[in-house]
Amino acid sequence: MKDIILELQKEATDSKVPASTLLRKALILANKLDCKEDLKWIESELNGYESIDEIPTYRRLKGIVEAKNPYKGWIPVDFMGHHCCPKRS
Repeated sequence: MKDIILELQKEATDSKVPASTLLRKALILANKLDCKEDLKWIESELNGYESIDEIPTYRRLKGIVEAKNPYKGWIPVDFMGHHCCPKRS
C-alpha cells in the first residue's frame, strides 16, 4: 500500500496526469482504508452525483448560455422553446 500512496503523491504534482487517474487511485486507497465518506465523494466525482442536492458548490455554475450567430452576434440559446437566460446587456 505504501507504493500506491507514494505513486499518488508523485502523480498529484504532475499536471500531465488526469484528475480521473488520481481519483481512481484514491478510490483504491479509500476502499483499502475503509474510508466510507471519501469513497462516496470519489465515486460521485467519477460517476456523477445522484441528485442535484448532492452536487457541491464548486461544481455549480452560473452564467448565460449563448451562441455566436454570424449575422447577429451573440444570442441567447433557446432550449426547447424556452429562453433560459435573460438578455445580455
